[in-house]
Amino acid sequence: MGAEVFVQSELDEKLSHKLVLLATSLKGYKNIIAIISHGSLNNAGTTPVVELDVIRNNAADIICLSGTASSEIAYYILSGKSEQETVSRIKTYQEVFGAENYFLELLDHSDVPKQRFVTEKLIEIHKTYDIPVVATNDCYYVNKEDKSTQDVIMALGKGYEIANPDRPTLINGDYSFLDEEEMQTLFGYIPSALENTQKIAERVDIEIPMGGILIPRFDLPESDQEIFERAQDYQKKQKGDWKQLSSDEWYLRYLSFK
Repeated sequence: MGAEVFVQSELDEKLSHKLVLLATSLKGYKNIIAIISHGSLNNAGTTPVVELDVIRNNAADIICLSGTASSEIAYYILSGKSEQETVSRIKTYQEVFGAENYFLELLDHSDVPKQRFVTEKLIEIHKTYDIPVVATNDCYYVNKEDKSTQDVIMALGKGYEIANPDRPTLINGDYSFLDEEEMQTLFGYIPSALENTQKIAERVDIEIPMGGILIPRFDLPESDQEIFERAQDYQKKQKGDWKQLSSDEWYLRYLSFK
C-alpha cells in the first residue's frame, strides 16, 4: 500500500534517490505494484531503480512524499543548486502526481548529517511557494528498547563486527514508532505538517477483493489445437486412471515441458 522507491537521478546517472509513494485506492495500489515490478525486473540483482517517466505513467491515485535526506530534492539543496532550480524540480513532481498529492517531507533526525539543514530549507520553500509539508519519522523498529537489536541485525546484514567504529549504524538516533505526543514535541512549531499526516491517512481508501481465484489463464492458441487433440486421443488409448486435462491446464503443462 506504500513503498519507498529509488528514482533515477536527473543530475547524475550513477545516482538514485529515495521517494515515498502511498496508495489512496486499489488503483493506486496496483500502480505502485507496477512501478516496483518494473524496477525489479529491469535491475535484476541490483537496487531496483525506476525512471521518473515510469512513475509518471503509473501515478494515478498515489500520494508522493519528497523523501529523506537522501531524496532528490535534498540532493538539489545539498549540492548547491539555486532555490529556483530546486523549486523547478519540485514542480516537476507536482505535475507528475498533482499539486494536491505531493508533500515535502520533514524529518528531525539529529544524527543524520545535514538533515536539519534540509528540513529548514524545505520549510522556507513551503512558506514561500505554498507547497504542502508533512511531518514524518523514519521507523526501523517499533519500540525504543529494540534499538540495540536492530543495530546488531544491521551490522550482520552489512558484514561488520559490532566493535568496528566505522560501521554504518542508527544507534545514535531514535527510529522507533513515535506516538502523537512525541511527534508534537518535534514538530509542534509547524502544525500544518502534523495535520497533513491525518489528512493523508483520511484520503486512503483501499479495499482489496479477497477470495477470488487469481490464477492466470493460459488459453490454448489455435496453432496448438491439433497437438492438444492428438494428446487427448493418445490419453484415451492408455490403460489406467488418467486425469482428463482441460485445454488451459494441458497447455500450461505443455509449455512447461517445452
